[in-house]
Amino acid sequence: MPFERRISFNWGSEFCTDPIMLKRQMLRAGMDDLVKLFDGKANSFTLPLGPSAGRGYVLLRRSQLDQINLDIAQPLEMATSTKSLFFAETYFIGALRIVHGKEADPNSVYLVEFADRRHILERFTATNKQYNLLRPDALAASATKYYKATLNSGSSWTWQGIIDDLWTDLGGLAGDTAPSLPSTPANEPNDFSFVGVSAWSAINAVADAAGCAFALDPTENTFSLVQIGEQEDFSEVDGKFSQIRDKLIYDCDVVDGYVGRVPKSVRVFFHRVTGKVGSEDDEATAQDNSLTEPAYTIDKTVPDVDDDVTLAGTIMPVWSDAVAVFKTTDSTTPTNESTLQTRATEIAQEFADSAVLVGLRIWRKYTGIIDTILPGANVTAVRWEGIGNGFVTEIVAQETLIDLSVGWPLPAIHMASQANVNPPMKPRPRWPFRVAKGTLSGALADGGSATMAVKTFADASAGVDLTVYDWLGLTESLASGSKVLAYWDDEAGKWIAFAATSPECP
Repeated sequence: MPFERRISFNWGSEFCTDPIMLKRQMLRAGMDDLVKLFDGKANSFTLPLGPSAGRGYVLLRRSQLDQINLDIAQPLEMATSTKSLFFAETYFIGALRIVHGKEADPNSVYLVEFADRRHILERFTATNKQYNLLRPDALAASATKYYKATLNSGSSWTWQGIIDDLWTDLGGLAGDTAPSLPSTPANEPNDFSFVGVSAWSAINAVADAAGCAFALDPTENTFSLVQIGEQEDFSEVDGKFSQIRDKLIYDCDVVDGYVGRVPKSVRVFFHRVTGKVGSEDDEATAQDNSLTEPAYTIDKTVPDVDDDVTLAGTIMPVWSDAVAVFKTTDSTTPTNESTLQTRATEIAQEFADSAVLVGLRIWRKYTGIIDTILPGANVTAVRWEGIGNGFVTEIVAQETLIDLSVGWPLPAIHMASQANVNPPMKPRPRWPFRVAKGTLSGALADGGSATMAVKTFADASAGVDLTVYDWLGLTESLASGSKVLAYWDDEAGKWIAFAATSPECP
């Protein structure tokens, strides 16, 4: 297959310098050390799947750079004698002079780095939001198990609802409307806390937890959400590979085996929550402190794998976004066991989709411009380059055994085989050690006391009457019939009212 040798790169509407010609001139001049600055980089653009920005490198003269407004989006156009590819929106990152010369020499050649808008989204967006944070009383029904401030107008947030809400924090930089999730986990999303972080990182974390990733189509300048390893996408992509077989100039030809990359089963870990933890007397010193309990786990055999190709006893640990809810520390089965079983099955299938079923693990090079295959459910990255030997398109699908650092730098890409891997959860907010809830039998005046009929009590039966005292800072009396929470103050030896609602509230 002959190479496409008539090529051009234009960035910022300026024609880029041929890296091969420059390399030859510099080697003849003994500038071998400076050649290393751009050799293998310019002129090229790499487009990955996921949160990392697509990144490009071209060679331009200083006089050309001075003609470009470097503070607005600039187009990239790549062309051969038969085809062209146009990206309307890339952003200048920086430029480094390659050839020695005087300061601001208009003829000096610079290595210019630029990126797609994910570079801007990652660095210059922010969010301060939390979604479906579980209260200590994890046994509460429906949305009441979450803190009110983390709900969506009193209702639980959905997966798509969180995506849509975080999209607004991107300030229109990613488009007006968030793409739709192609699928959602069986469990309700919970315990997402994004305080003082990049909104782009936050929204990618939610997509990742759902087994999905953002894909950018730079030709249309739009984002979509894809399910990693999705089988229908593979069938479509495999057909597209067949259509460009005549342009193939190099195939890494990965030889796959199961035993070194696929376990017999996955062990799905769920953070453990015990209903009303911390309400027991002296919980902090109790031998059965709920914080010391291990996570709840469910083992699932990796589907679609023959028994004789994996080692017995091999297990991959994977954290889920769901939580296992137990009534007490003595409970052996979570109250949401059915949901957890469904989610564990989904995670095992996600692993199989990306690491087993597809069988599409490639690194191929094609002559000319290939624009029919872009990063998606089964394609990890695409690179277009004119660094030597004509114009070449490189395509990487799924994981690869090849260390790409020896060729071109491939950004780290999330794969579904690592879906929902979370760090250990921080301790949850906890009730004071002794808490009583009840109804005032009389008015509680500022600085005074009153009798409270107990409804729920840390270490006594309902129906007990307690004397509760005003908490410092109470500015008005509480009427008889008010619902009150009180905690036991060891130092004062009193029950202190610390939260209350009016008699009209439930």
